[in-house]
Amino acid sequence: MNFVRGTLPDVNTKTARLPRPEVVRIGPGAVGKLTQDGIGHEAVTWTPDGKSIIFRGMTSGHAARLYVQNVSGGAPRPITPEGVSATPFCSPDGRWVWIRAPDRTSTLYSLNGGAQIKLTAMTAEDWALGWSPDGKSLRYFRRNANPVQIFTLDVATGGSQLWKEIALPEAVFGALSFRMSADGRTYAYSVVSNAADIYIAENVK
Repeated sequence: MNFVRGTLPDVNTKTARLPRPEVVRIGPGAVGKLTQDGIGHEAVTWTPDGKSIIFRGMTSGHAARLYVQNVSGGAPRPITPEGVSATPFCSPDGRWVWIRAPDRTSTLYSLNGGAQIKLTAMTAEDWALGWSPDGKSLRYFRRNANPVQIFTLDVATGGSQLWKEIALPEAVFGALSFRMSADGRTYAYSVVSNAADIYIAENVK
């Protein structure tokens, strides 16, 4: 079993020192350095098969983007255009990652290179929750709504439909963030609520 940790290169540069990920085996074993490139690595996460990592990378003079890299070797490959580097949601089959762009549009990017799918059914208020176990549909919720509306989006057709609604407590405007288990039976959320008190003033002159 392995996990990834970030380290700083032992060099001085004119720019900020850039972290490099390492693979550390849980138990006996050597630490493996994944890269010796000039990319700064942030927010490293594993693909579902445990064979690659996805990370937010930066190079001097360029905006951040997402990369994928096989832990057995090879150079990192860019997944997204420069400037698109939000937290990815990777499909269970390892084919796609959901990304929310700076303009708040949603897109699926292929981990195998090149292809992308614009998710026009998702609005600027929608945020991905995760994938169905078979990887054929993406689940997402609409922020700042009570009850919380959860939708499923068919990747093949681009069609979307309401999956379920979850009522929040009174005086809650809606969910800012929402997390749900794969089977849809357990969830957690953060909210914006109105906690103001109302007072009545009498005999005011």
